[in-house]
Amino acid sequence: MDTLDISQIAVSTIDLVIIGVYLIGILIAGIYLTRLASRNLDSYFLGGRQIPWWFLGLSGTASYFDVTGVMWTIAFAYIMGQRFMWLQWEWGFVMMAFFAAYMGKWLRRSKVMTGAEWMVVRFGSGPAGEFARTAYAVLAVVIAVAFIGFAEYGCGHFLHMFIPAVKPHTLAVCLMAVTGIYTLSAGLFGVVLTDFIQFCIILLGSGILIVKAVGMSSYEAVAAEVPGEWFGFAPMWHWDHLEKWELTSGFSLFAVMTMVWVVKGMFLSVGGPQQLYDMQRFLAARSPRDACKAGMLWGVAMTPMFMVAVAVAVIGIVKWGGNLEHPEYLYPVVIGTLLPVGIKGLVLAGLLSAFMSTFSSTVNAGAAYLVRDGYQNFVRPKASSRELVHVSRVASGLIIVAGILVGLQARNIDSIFSWIMITLGTAVLMPNVLRWFWWRFNGIGYAVGTLAGVIASLAAAVWFSDIPIYWSFPVLFGISTVSSVVATLLSPAADMATLREFYRRIRPAGCWQPVKRAILTDGGKLHQDSFGIDILAALIGSVGLQALFLTSSYACTHQWRAFVMAILVMIGCGIALYFLWYKNLPDAKEDMEMTP
Repeated sequence: MDTLDISQIAVSTIDLVIIGVYLIGILIAGIYLTRLASRNLDSYFLGGRQIPWWFLGLSGTASYFDVTGVMWTIAFAYIMGQRFMWLQWEWGFVMMAFFAAYMGKWLRRSKVMTGAEWMVVRFGSGPAGEFARTAYAVLAVVIAVAFIGFAEYGCGHFLHMFIPAVKPHTLAVCLMAVTGIYTLSAGLFGVVLTDFIQFCIILLGSGILIVKAVGMSSYEAVAAEVPGEWFGFAPMWHWDHLEKWELTSGFSLFAVMTMVWVVKGMFLSVGGPQQLYDMQRFLAARSPRDACKAGMLWGVAMTPMFMVAVAVAVIGIVKWGGNLEHPEYLYPVVIGTLLPVGIKGLVLAGLLSAFMSTFSSTVNAGAAYLVRDGYQNFVRPKASSRELVHVSRVASGLIIVAGILVGLQARNIDSIFSWIMITLGTAVLMPNVLRWFWWRFNGIGYAVGTLAGVIASLAAAVWFSDIPIYWSFPVLFGISTVSSVVATLLSPAADMATLREFYRRIRPAGCWQPVKRAILTDGGKLHQDSFGIDILAALIGSVGLQALFLTSSYACTHQWRAFVMAILVMIGCGIALYFLWYKNLPDAKEDMEMTP
């Protein structure tokens, strides 16, 4: 076996030229789209709601593919084999099946610009609604800044391996400057167009890596370096193998950890988007039907991320063995040492694309909260469209600067990533579910539950960081849930006029009987979707996506029987979804018939 040597990483002049040409092209595209984005705030943040669904779906996929996150995913694939897919439930990796089935159309029907503005539609414009809106917006901006710091730190150190003469933070800031120019100039138009270009490059790079992995590996070659359980998929009760790495040292009770990950992922999926850029893509769709189709494409198009993770992990095992101390370094080493000149430049351009896509989406979404829910809501309610667009660019710049400062202060990437995951995992998990499915849930309950969850999460991160997640998660989840319910029951419900309008417009599922009776009493009509069919489609879609993502792993390890089985599962799920999901999509003209 060869020795993993970071110093062997090299990048040629040709590769640098390819990267430079790409970055210049991105700048030109951003400047070209400036006029389209400058029409009004809706154009800047939502593309005038005229962006095709397939653009939005691929844009969302590209925004999920960040360099730092993929490096960690590769490390888990290297250590855990096929079972690394269970860990992906932690961030709800199949949530797009739920967006495609029902959440996408619910979001689009709200016809708002931000998630915080949605709070007013749900809870009313009184103190409770504004409290929920403000709490949501503040947390959204904080998380956006934290994610930018996360990206700045990880991408800077990744690039430093290829260009060691330049400091990591300098490299990251330079790349952020280029990305910031087209994000500030072109708004969501620029974000979505460049995301599409970036997805194409990501797909090309992923294909190159998986072809190389399939050619280099075999089942026997991998089996010689890893234990037999590496090839399994079903959760094991206890897995001592994971104790060898610091990254997975707390995962030895694997079945228990899997239950926590799956529960968390299910709540994330059922409750819809949190304070990130997910919601923005669905609000920007032309219609509820397009929002659903964008969600399905978004989920399917995430396949390249898992292609890269498994391909690089298998290459690492075959070439350097199965006991690397720092498998997170595999990504830059594989690219820097195994790919030929020219191809390396294309793949690196794809990686920079991934960073730029996540970065631009986060900045654009964070600025939307600052401007729509801060500046326009509290400072200048009657500001002109031109003024709001200018303020949006200033807000984007402030978020970028704040994110860079966070990245400069971070000691390591774990310090940022852990804080984000803890906050996202508890502060809004149950409040996000209750807001859709319980009519009595109010703005006070949402704000109190969110703030209680954030405070408890921060306390856990500071004073109880060594407690295993299977102990801390139920406690934090319980604090947020109980706080939400108690605060709701101790305060008045939203006024019935607000609830009637919300139900009429969104058509949610769950406990809405008093609102339904009020609508019927007033002589209104109830237009309900079949939530039973929707949730069944979401579950089938989740199984199909899981099978799709596993095909890369089976191909790279030459497990051809399992590969064929995964393909058959995909085909079966696809047929079922045609009848359960596609045939029941909202009417294409629905948006034209809606009253804002």
